[in-house]
Amino acid sequence: MSMHCKICGSSSTERKFKATKQPLGRYSLFSSFEGALSSNCTYKLDIAECASCHFAWNTLFDAVDINYEVLPILESASHAPEYIKFQANSANSLLATLGFEPSRVIEIGGGDGSFISKINAKYRIMYEPSRESNVCNPGIEVRKKYYEPNVDDVNADLIIMRQVLEHIQDPVVFLRTIIKRYHHESTFDDLYIYIEIPSYDQTRKFSRFADFYYEHCNYFSMRSLALLAFSIGAEIVELQTAYSDEILKATFRVSKSKDITTNYQSMINRLKLLIQRISSNNGRLALWGASGNGCTILRSLNEKSCLIDLVIDNDTRKQGLYIGGSGHKIVSPNDRKVLCINHIIIASQLHVKEITDQAREILGPDIKIFAFPFESI
Repeated sequence: MSMHCKICGSSSTERKFKATKQPLGRYSLFSSFEGALSSNCTYKLDIAECASCHFAWNTLFDAVDINYEVLPILESASHAPEYIKFQANSANSLLATLGFEPSRVIEIGGGDGSFISKINAKYRIMYEPSRESNVCNPGIEVRKKYYEPNVDDVNADLIIMRQVLEHIQDPVVFLRTIIKRYHHESTFDDLYIYIEIPSYDQTRKFSRFADFYYEHCNYFSMRSLALLAFSIGAEIVELQTAYSDEILKATFRVSKSKDITTNYQSMINRLKLLIQRISSNNGRLALWGASGNGCTILRSLNEKSCLIDLVIDNDTRKQGLYIGGSGHKIVSPNDRKVLCINHIIIASQLHVKEITDQAREILGPDIKIFAFPFESI
């Protein structure tokens, strides 16, 4: 199949499921037997799956076929006690992940407003074209329309999209448009995007053909949802499964100040200030880890002075050798010189816990330890 994945761009895709004469999966309920038999069953499914990220989509989907303003929506989830409880727990979990109370929240496709009602914010705005929004909490500003990312409100510090992206024909373009406008128009420094979506990993695991229906044009795996963040230039704050692994939950963060070059240099400057502060207080500092990371840190600092006293590494093959460019000799954690150290910077993000445990075992609980982003552990 000569088509590229919408998420990762891979051309390694193949057809996984085909079906014709399909009704609308969620909106095919009629008040009469005759109406049900005469309903429109002309929709088609041709599901392609990316072999690289396991994103899947209906290649025959056309958004003009679906009009949520007139379709009769009967959401079973809104009447299920366990799901209602799940929504409340998800809202509380989201607020805990954010670590602050958002000021202006926008929910796209908010249904009856059950979720956004549980988010405390000064301004709460919900876009929902269907009749579900008629029962929404009066404290929510309801805009009864489809959300159009190129024209509608982006001024928020939190945008919620629950059970939405599976309906969006091009989710990458949709989100990129929001983010582009956020950078130019929003008054907030940071934008958090909260996503819930059905897990395609479960569909694949159990060969659940019943998960395929026309209104759902996209099917996200955990991997493809993570790659979506990369595609739109967002940072992943949280990514997990929920509700017996049937739902994928993600919180992405976009920052106006996020410039990679600037952030890299600012992180170097942050490290330099930390080292200078330790040195000015007569601290004795070691860098633990003589891997590529440790060597890069030393070269980035132009560290040829004695501000970093030692470089420590557990690898006996490296002990006794010298770091190129800085000249630091690599020593064993058991070297007697290590006993004079009272501050440690961990160079390897892969071994933070084991190095921390080992350092405290050797030097005691009062040893001050720092790791990326050069904060105290």
